Amino acid sequence: MTGNDRLLSAVALCRRAGKLAIGFDATLKALNQGAVLVLAASDAAARTVQNVQRACGAHTEILRLPRTQAQIEQATGRKFAVAAVCDPNLARLIQQNIKEDAK
Repeated sequence: MTGNDRLLSAVALCRRAGKLAIGFDATLKALNQGAVLVLAASDAAARTVQNVQRACGAHTEILRLPRTQAQIEQATGRKFAVAAVCDPNLARLIQQNIKEDAK
């Protein structure tokens, strides 16, 4: 992780807060319990993302992170292709950082 990667810092904060369900099965379970946002790594398998999108339906937004699984692992200590954010404030923080990162 670069020293100033605010997006990965926000994802890492979410994990440290215990509000990030990591992995396919945990993401599906979190969706059933009302997860607010789903994150997918840029190198996540297309089929995995499609299956999660199907589970999200129109209720939960899925965002592709502009980071690879290896970059995410370096920041959070856990490698994942998909994860669910279970806190609305942390979800907004991640969404805001994705928008800023795109600039």
